[in-house]
Amino acid sequence: MNPNRCHAAVTLQSTLCAIYLTAAAPVAAQSTAQSQEAPPGFSGTLGAAVLGLPTYEGGQRHRAVVAPDITLIYRSASAGAVEFGPKGLVWRVVEHDGWTLALAGSIDLGRKDHDTSATDPTPGDDRLRGMGTLGSATEAGVMVGWGPVYATWRRALNGRGHAGTQAELVFDGTMDLSEQVGVRVYANALWTDAACMQAYFGVTPAQSAATGFAVYTPGGGLRRVDLGVGAEYRFLPKWKMSGGVGWVQLVGEARKSPLVERAGSAIAATTLSYEF
Repeated sequence: MNPNRCHAAVTLQSTLCAIYLTAAAPVAAQSTAQSQEAPPGFSGTLGAAVLGLPTYEGGQRHRAVVAPDITLIYRSASAGAVEFGPKGLVWRVVEHDGWTLALAGSIDLGRKDHDTSATDPTPGDDRLRGMGTLGSATEAGVMVGWGPVYATWRRALNGRGHAGTQAELVFDGTMDLSEQVGVRVYANALWTDAACMQAYFGVTPAQSAATGFAVYTPGGGLRRVDLGVGAEYRFLPKWKMSGGVGWVQLVGEARKSPLVERAGSAIAATTLSYEF
């Protein structure tokens, strides 16, 4: 599928514009190949999305989030493409024969220890009162991809958030069924180190005393596996609607955390966007 046509379908979890939707990744991530076929100069999409996702990773309750759906791309003949979207800020330095090498920056929004509103992308739930707020973390790293498959590695740069390292392996495939309709299949495996796992799923002695959760100190490892399918309908030359559903499954040390009520959760997204 032409990535400029079908780029908003399914993905989850836990973008401010693009970063808002990354908070819900894999719920509405854009196709990673989008900028590879973008025309020279400036292009992108503007729209809005409604997401249905758990209040936090491992939470039993769901909530609706209303968020902007924005992707901005600038392609240069000599310096590759720079893209700002649900994966954050990506500079594709090398694009050759289907291969991509990119530098990437993103924001992990953290988590709050109370319910959050429909316009707040940060995960949160009253069940976590006493755990404290986990601040946002600016992350930087690299992305390597071939065709619909890519891998990323990113490291937190500040101490307000998880202060750890995350890596993921993604398959993001799209196909045109007609001039108006396209479909997408998405799969993702996320690995985090012990520091990041502790921030999201661990319970310190102080947190245990404040909440009643058992003390828990997880190690690093595979954290989550995501699957999603989506479709897009272009009802006008520049306007389209997209929708998708997915499943997020916590595994390993994350699944064993006392904070986890439900290891697997369904997610959904729908978007209306204008392309330019």
